[in-house]
Amino acid sequence: MSYVASLKMGLSLAIAQVLLLSSGASANQSLASAIARSFRPQPVAALADGVYLYGQAPHRNELGSVYLIFEVNAEQTVGAFYMPASSFDCFYGNVTPDALDLTVVDSYEQTHHPYSIALEVTQPLVAGPAADSLSLQGFHPIDEVTAQEQQILGTCQADYREMI
Repeated sequence: MSYVASLKMGLSLAIAQVLLLSSGASANQSLASAIARSFRPQPVAALADGVYLYGQAPHRNELGSVYLIFEVNAEQTVGAFYMPASSFDCFYGNVTPDALDLTVVDSYEQTHHPYSIALEVTQPLVAGPAADSLSLQGFHPIDEVTAQEQQILGTCQADYREMI
């Protein structure tokens, strides 16, 4: 919960308590309950639908760094882990408010392995509900998707779209 939301909630509860103490009327109790409910922290939404690119390094093509490209559609995802100048492993799974819950498919052995990446709420120095954003734990967002990354994603989507 952001600092501003905490202040609003505390102020609302204080107002509600004053109203309850001053009159004792059930109408004021209803008002106090409504005020308290309106400022409860809302759960963080999962990643929005779209295509995402993340890397262990903040810039692409750093040798030895792992990257992932994936698409989210209705809280389901298909994508790939890859390293520059190497092969890639596809994955499919679900997006929850807390994590990407994935099944990774080894590109050589075709074995399936469960894997989860935590979602972190980042709170920049901006107030308001839009200030909070999500990031993948241990990874940096990368803005632009190249044609090669789009091709990797397309291969995994063709192979694993029916799994979600």
